[in-house]
Amino acid sequence: MHPQLARLQRQGGKNAFNFRSGPSTGHASLGYLNRGDRLTVVCRKGSWDYAKITSSKAGIRKGTKGWVRSDGLVNLAD
Repeated sequence: MHPQLARLQRQGGKNAFNFRSGPSTGHASLGYLNRGDRLTVVCRKGSWDYAKITSSKAGIRKGTKGWVRSDGLVNLAD
């Protein structure tokens, strides 16, 4: 998988998703990703994407790496 730009979308009434230290809900949250945040997806494991933050409205520092559920992302790259 080549790195791809993605942004968070609203999914099923959720306005934010946890950005986690590992690919499951058992891993610590690094903060919340809000609708419109942007990140670069590096790889996928099951229903989780490993990504690097490019911009965050919630203040997660640019360049922070972590995991987010794939169903909350919209792929902006072709």
